[in-house]
Amino acid sequence: MMDNTIIDNINANVGEEDTLWHLGDFCFAPRNRYYAVVRDYRSRINCRNIYQVWGNHDNESVAGVFKENHWKVMIKERGQSIVLCHEAFAIWTDSHKGAWNLYGHSHSGAENWLDEILPGRKSMDVGVDNAYKLLGEFRPFSFDDIHQIMSRRPGHNKIKKDG
Repeated sequence: MMDNTIIDNINANVGEEDTLWHLGDFCFAPRNRYYAVVRDYRSRINCRNIYQVWGNHDNESVAGVFKENHWKVMIKERGQSIVLCHEAFAIWTDSHKGAWNLYGHSHSGAENWLDEILPGRKSMDVGVDNAYKLLGEFRPFSFDDIHQIMSRRPGHNKIKKDG
């Protein structure tokens, strides 16, 4: 079962004290079993520090299952500003200053199109579908994985300042 593979791969790649950001749509389950399925999946993940960014299929009734919950959040990791949201942005906070945008909603299906319209963009789908496409496994991306990909992208600046 794919869900078991994903959970096993999370546990193989993410340590108990690491931080794991999940960018939406934690799982699918019938409405009357949703909370129980989320609790079950969460209990099987060894990482204690799971932060949730809400996706369009998530239900806020499970907020207490995660360390924190956000609709959109900017974090810093190793000095890198990162905007986390479920969906991709064309322009995001500090995109013109090198901030990254990480998302998961599109199941890697929008990556080629986004590359065409925003060449060199410092954004990417970090869902397990894109991990499989780029890394060969349904697993979370590490910061190092993402940094390696982003270092090959020059960024884009679609905002022109007057003056």
